Amino acid sequence: MGGIKWRAGSSPEDLGRKFKRASVEVKKKAEGVMRSHALIIKKQSQLNAPVDTHNLEKSHHIRKRRLKSGISYRVFVEGGNRVNIYAQIMHDGHYNLGPKSQKKQAANPDNIVGRQYLKRAIDDDKEALLKDLDKALSEGFNK
Repeated sequence: MGGIKWRAGSSPEDLGRKFKRASVEVKKKAEGVMRSHALIIKKQSQLNAPVDTHNLEKSHHIRKRRLKSGISYRVFVEGGNRVNIYAQIMHDGHYNLGPKSQKKQAANPDNIVGRQYLKRAIDDDKEALLKDLDKALSEGFNK
């Protein structure tokens, strides 16, 4: 049976320290999982992004924020007003790929270049992220 091990005769303070250590370890593991998946999502979105006008590939960023409840990682595209407008049009609009994007698509036929480039990267990784987070949480408390 998993869980935090506690011996008869141990004090409640010992048990409290074990819970605190396990909590810290779980947070570290979960943060590591979130960081690695943010990188996966960023790289996949860069592969999905059109490349004809502005450099959407280089305009991808990851921002880590500390919250009261923990940490969040945000993958986003930003690069100045013109890039931001272009990024949104390329993400949400309907269009035909330009010549550079067609060449990028042809070089990697298993990957789809074009609209919803960031959303598709997030959707493609969502199941693996949740599985890895569940594993990190389980391992942290099953010592």
